[in-house]
Amino acid sequence: MNRCRRFLNNVVAIAANGFREGVRDRILYVFFLFALAVIASAKLIGWVSVGEDIKVVRDIGLASMGLFGVMISIFVGASLVHREIERHTIYTVIARPVGRGEFILGRYLGLLGLVCSVTAAMGLFFTVYQAVLVWSGAAGLSDVEGGAVPFPLVRAQILIIFQFVVLVALAVFFSSTTTPVLSAVFTFLAYVLGHMAGWIYRFSDMVLDKRSVTVFDRAVSLFLKVLYYLVPNLETFDIKLRAVHNLDISNFEFACVLLYGVAYSAAVLLAAYLVLRRRQL
Repeated sequence: MNRCRRFLNNVVAIAANGFREGVRDRILYVFFLFALAVIASAKLIGWVSVGEDIKVVRDIGLASMGLFGVMISIFVGASLVHREIERHTIYTVIARPVGRGEFILGRYLGLLGLVCSVTAAMGLFFTVYQAVLVWSGAAGLSDVEGGAVPFPLVRAQILIIFQFVVLVALAVFFSSTTTPVLSAVFTFLAYVLGHMAGWIYRFSDMVLDKRSVTVFDRAVSLFLKVLYYLVPNLETFDIKLRAVHNLDISNFEFACVLLYGVAYSAAVLLAAYLVLRRRQL
């Protein structure tokens, strides 16, 4: 019981410290304010689509939440662990009765809490903003399908946040293994490939879908299949189009996506712990 309590206390302390460090990062506020400006300007862009204003507002709002959340995850998380190693501040942490697994988990939860807080704030602003447009009866926005705050829109925002559960885990992993610049590049590539997962799988079958299949074709197909199972399938978290058109997903599908995000993140964090444990600090 004492070991469990000490584990939780260490993780919470490291997470709280990481959260405070992230809050002090000025680039966080630049992204946040710019995201709010983009969301607020969505109505102006929506004017070009007669009768589809609310769909444009919702599409831009959800896209802005996802994009700026990704940028925060990458730029803040790129140097999360490497900075501690480079400055030797990690020695003062692990010199105490703090395990490397506790350090990894604490840093992960600190950054995740920061990203989720900022994304939730953007989501709240976006929800209130488009609800006010609907309630005010603005041109093209009154009597919209699903009402001011349709349930699919809420689920879409939850899945956007859960996407960062996976992305932040990858940022922590790459930050534990390489330099901040490469960590940012690899995290961004994982994000891009994650949204191309379905295409990667289909293309791996297309390579073999011809009369004469060479050894090179089989190797390419195998590589793409391996890549498909390694990268996170972030397409499953993207239901923006459904939400914009007020189309919901089933409770079972929603729960499966959340469980997938938790399981993938746990595997990545375990890999980060194993890498950090093998490093000579």
